[in-house]
Amino acid sequence: MVRGRKPQKYSYCWHCGEVFKRWRCSAGNWTVARYCPRCQHRRQGAPANLALQVDVARARETNPCATLQKIGDGLGVSRERVRQILSQTQKPTSAYRQTYLCIQCGKDMGVEERLFCSRQCQCGYGRTQIACSYCGELKEYSIKHVVWAIENGRHSTDLFFCSKQCHGRWLGERCRRK
Repeated sequence: MVRGRKPQKYSYCWHCGEVFKRWRCSAGNWTVARYCPRCQHRRQGAPANLALQVDVARARETNPCATLQKIGDGLGVSRERVRQILSQTQKPTSAYRQTYLCIQCGKDMGVEERLFCSRQCQCGYGRTQIACSYCGELKEYSIKHVVWAIENGRHSTDLFFCSKQCHGRWLGERCRRK
């Protein structure tokens, strides 16, 4: 015990989170209690090992991102004991880590919080390829441009040309006088 520091008379229940007053033992020292008398009474019928297993399993289910060390610190056991309990109860022993996917190609980027996996995907995002209505050559357009052109009557939904020459040839064949 640290000198000059008074023992705490109150503690938090590890089961229900309620604040309770600790009691003195026959030697006059304050007891180290994890559970309030109400929860202690409930747990007397079950073995201590089973109660610990329930607590570890509940901690993993409520916070899957928690490390074994963090769970162990909260329950007063080592991280190795937490790992053993989790493997016995067939729960995941490793902490969940969110992985990120590239929004352009869908490639897994691991735990880095980025939108694109490469500069190429970043440049290609928001663009689409449309085949020329005359020659069939693919040309890349900005999606915003295509939507704007259709909304403003610049293009019909089925006619896009790769160049002015293709547009002129198409008009020449289509509007040729007989």
